[in-house]
Amino acid sequence: MWTIGQLKARGKSCFQRNYWKAVLVALVISLIGGMQGHKAIQSVLVMGTNVVTEIGKGTGHANDFGESARGFDEDPFSDSYDFDLDFGNNYGNPYGQYNFPGSSSVNPFSGFSSSLSTAVVGLIVVFAVLIFLLVLVLMIVGILIDIFLKNPLFVGTQRFFIHNLTENGMVGDMGFGFDRGYKNQVRVMFFRDLYTLGWTCLFLIPGIYKSYEYRMIPYLMAEYPQMDKEQAFYTSKFLMQGNKWRAFLLDLSFIGWWLLSGITVGLVGVFYVNPYYVSTCAALYEALKAIKGIPAYRQEQMQFDPQTGEPVYAGAQGEYFSAQSSESDIAAEQGEAAGANTASNDGIFNQDTAGEVAGDNFVMRSSAESVNESTQDSGQGEGL
Repeated sequence: MWTIGQLKARGKSCFQRNYWKAVLVALVISLIGGMQGHKAIQSVLVMGTNVVTEIGKGTGHANDFGESARGFDEDPFSDSYDFDLDFGNNYGNPYGQYNFPGSSSVNPFSGFSSSLSTAVVGLIVVFAVLIFLLVLVLMIVGILIDIFLKNPLFVGTQRFFIHNLTENGMVGDMGFGFDRGYKNQVRVMFFRDLYTLGWTCLFLIPGIYKSYEYRMIPYLMAEYPQMDKEQAFYTSKFLMQGNKWRAFLLDLSFIGWWLLSGITVGLVGVFYVNPYYVSTCAALYEALKAIKGIPAYRQEQMQFDPQTGEPVYAGAQGEYFSAQSSESDIAAEQGEAAGANTASNDGIFNQDTAGEVAGDNFVMRSSAESVNESTQDSGQGEGL
């Protein structure tokens, strides 16, 4: 079982071993908004702040009501306010008197004022429509950039940090999402974002819960770019089962670093916190794969068990095994196949070796016969 301290220690050591490249790739992640756990913690903090604010507003409303009740007896239209409604007589309107309905006097500019007001309202409406269309176009462009550029780039950055756990990652890994399985990655990541947004629209808590359930999808795409949507979602759910709360606590353990990053205007985040956090998240993926014992990915189309309805993966010979199969079962199956290949290779090697040994024996026998013949000839010569 993994611990937060172990993952953070591994993440720190791995990113410090390849420091500047890790800083660069983590900076790209922060620019495209890929700090998943950071956003989840921010959402929880915002929700808590809103609750406290609403409680404070409720107390303030009561005070306001009391103050208004105390001053309600005052008459706003007391004798101290002396209104003179005869504007024409008192202020000398040169264009005619502003009299109340029923009077014979008429304002000659009343029609012009009405037309001017209508034109101003029309311009405001047109301006508002144009602003709305501009915002809508920008939103659509932003969504398309997220789908077709940011998500594949995010997958590539996760591949960098996965590789960086065991060897120095290369910056070129960021382009992996555009080179391998691009269409499939775009599709899977789009549905991940869509489902997360849908759950978030219901309420914030289900959205956060689902964001942790889908958390391993980018890592799966980084390692298995051809994995289809059903496999990716099921495998991510399988990996995070029983680990969502601990993953949340892992994210929460970085809150002090994020506050320090905010105080330093992001400098600590760029040069230390961001690569440290992303590398630790990659270590979490590595640990979950090792503990859960998920099977190696197969290229065959996913099938579903008719009895349980669970996804199963087709083996090399057409047999099926569940996604919960242990690594030992998969290793045994792969070992049998490797053993068969080794046996066939050994057979060929033995045949060749037998031929070589037979040839060597033939050469040795021929040499021995030649030596015997020479000895006999020399003996006969001495006898003569």
